[in-house]
Amino acid sequence: MSEPELKPVSVDTPTLSKREQNRERTREALLKAAAVIIAESGFAAATLTRITERADVALGTFYNYFDSTEALFAELVVGSGRRLRDAVRAAMPLDGDFFAREEAAFREWFRFLHQHPFFLRVLNEAEIFCPEAFEAYFQAITQGYRKVLASAAKKGEIRQLDRVEIETVSLMLMAQRSFYGLRLQKFINKNGAIDNRVVTVYLDLLRRVLLN
Repeated sequence: MSEPELKPVSVDTPTLSKREQNRERTREALLKAAAVIIAESGFAAATLTRITERADVALGTFYNYFDSTEALFAELVVGSGRRLRDAVRAAMPLDGDFFAREEAAFREWFRFLHQHPFFLRVLNEAEIFCPEAFEAYFQAITQGYRKVLASAAKKGEIRQLDRVEIETVSLMLMAQRSFYGLRLQKFINKNGAIDNRVVTVYLDLLRRVLLN
């Protein structure tokens, strides 16, 4: 397995001092080391010693950045979710209806998985090893789906949905993304683009559910 990449925001910026840049790099190195270990061997193997050795950071230095490995795991889950949402927002077209935006988001999901191969492994184990962080991730994603569906229904881009339908469809979309991500990565090319046939099937299913 190739080493996962966190894709942090560049710290080489005039707004940060040299000391702040170095601090941010060390923090990212610890997060990346934990991600690599979890991707290879699971949460249980991601001990403080292994993380600091992998990051080439002194054991005592760890506590300048995180209070515990649990705090690091929580940031890894919540921070990865934040990166995912930022990537999806950046990929959204400035115009277009619900289905155009959903297509862009769907394609970006697979591109994100290609760039962050650790993500689903971390997420799948997080429910047990750091449930509060997992719940924060889950709520942030599902709340986003609720808002998108309610807005699209209000604009007439999809059929009208009641509260139960919005909740059910939100969970359906979240489940689809997770299982597609687990099982369809073989259809992602070397540039992170998902096969157009997968996109076509996905959008066809959505139209059957969400249009009159």
